[in-house]
Amino acid sequence: MPPQGHHLAIDVGNTRSKLVLFRDGTPVRWSRGPELTAAVVEDLLQGLRPAAIVVGSVGAPVDTIIATLSDIAPVLVVDPATPLPIGNAYGTPATLGVDRIANAVGAAMRCPGRPVLVIDAGTCITYDLVDASGVFQGAPYPLGWECGPWPCMSTVQSCPS
Repeated sequence: MPPQGHHLAIDVGNTRSKLVLFRDGTPVRWSRGPELTAAVVEDLLQGLRPAAIVVGSVGAPVDTIIATLSDIAPVLVVDPATPLPIGNAYGTPATLGVDRIANAVGAAMRCPGRPVLVIDAGTCITYDLVDASGVFQGAPYPLGWECGPWPCMSTVQSCPS
């Protein structure tokens, strides 16, 4: 059963931030842009007070905006230490982007008991596998739409070398 009420999910990526406001598990408003600011959040919420806010960042630090968000609702910042509802067999979990693990968790929750391949075509294209027993196996990290090997290294904050 999806969470009830309003919830805000924020993904601070390498090249843009994405925000989605959910009502009873269904997206009802969204926004994306190069920066995550209090004004962007306020514009999206339009006075609504979500029950919770989840933030993941592979880009810039989010400490400043977290303080602002905490005045609106409880905030969960997803990081490598966040408990997960799936297993993680990735060789170096501390280097795994939170966007990749969030995608894997979402896919595993939508397709329990089945293997799932998640393809994310963001700044870099990633392919991630969750096996039928619900364990994240990871996958290669090829380059993507906006980057070849050299631009990727200079523009993506956590691009592996």
